[in-house]
Amino acid sequence: MKGRIFLILIFAGLIFSGCEKQKFDFVLDLNQVITYHVDQNGAFELASAISRNDVLQLVDIGADAEIKDVRIQTLAISTTVAEGNAADKVKLTLFYKDLQTGREKVFENYQVPITGLMGISNSFSPVSLLLDRGVNKIRNKIRSYLESNDYFDYEIILNGDTQGKRLVADVRIKIVATVEYSECMEVLKPFSDGESCGSGEPGI
Repeated sequence: MKGRIFLILIFAGLIFSGCEKQKFDFVLDLNQVITYHVDQNGAFELASAISRNDVLQLVDIGADAEIKDVRIQTLAISTTVAEGNAADKVKLTLFYKDLQTGREKVFENYQVPITGLMGISNSFSPVSLLLDRGVNKIRNKIRSYLESNDYFDYEIILNGDTQGKRLVADVRIKIVATVEYSECMEVLKPFSDGESCGSGEPGI
């Protein structure tokens, strides 16, 4: 009985000691997959529009968080062969495009083998050579979305050449970004070890 009373007193002491806002740093991965349904013979171009909501639903970050950095870790490609396919490879070029900054290549003339059993997705394979200007456009767009500085859609455009054979497949592009951010959270004073949030800090 005495032990139970002691625990209750400790718990009450923690509550009455109060809470305070502390700033904590976090890192998370943002993985976005864009799928293109391809049924083409020869050269083709397909576009997929990306909205701010498409990006925000991939992360769990408070609206008042402070974004410290966004980095594109990799872009990768996966394919799934569909019925009617006759192509064994495809050459792909990827573009970023928006109304404010125009169109920029992300990678160019990247040859992708079309292999595997029909309907079975291949594992994602990283693109070995990315172009900085296009990658930076994607990075800056994601950061602007997270910081609520941009509300306009952008497009990821897939340009390909089946080299004379019919390609019937799903081509998926995966964008992997790392987001570093800080957020103010309310914690009990006895357990607070983060940086104090001053007036005007995110989360206040």
